[in-house]
Amino acid sequence: METRTSRYRDTNLLMSYKPGDTDSETVRVATLGALRFGKPLVVDNGDLPLDWATMASWFDSVRAGLWDMLWDGSIVKDANFLKLATLEDGDNFKEVRISTCFRRRACVSMPHTPSVCVR
Repeated sequence: METRTSRYRDTNLLMSYKPGDTDSETVRVATLGALRFGKPLVVDNGDLPLDWATMASWFDSVRAGLWDMLWDGSIVKDANFLKLATLEDGDNFKEVRISTCFRRRACVSMPHTPSVCVR
């Protein structure tokens, strides 16, 4: 049910079980769009087992350290998010325009919740 709800909301949804959704270009565009437009970036794994390191590798294939920058908030500092943009991304990404809505949240269903998700 959560997948259906997320799919039809205004989100950037990556489904780990869908071919192509974890490719570096797809992850890059979804991440950049979420940062620029303040949309939630959702990684849906369905009922499949997934570990934190695997998810980190998808983001780090775009740019080394991207996963950590998303979680520690440094992606919004020093125009780090612009380093994800390419000329083909268009005018929306030529200058520092990041949504003030950027927040980090995690809803995880894993045997061990990563420490970054616990307050």
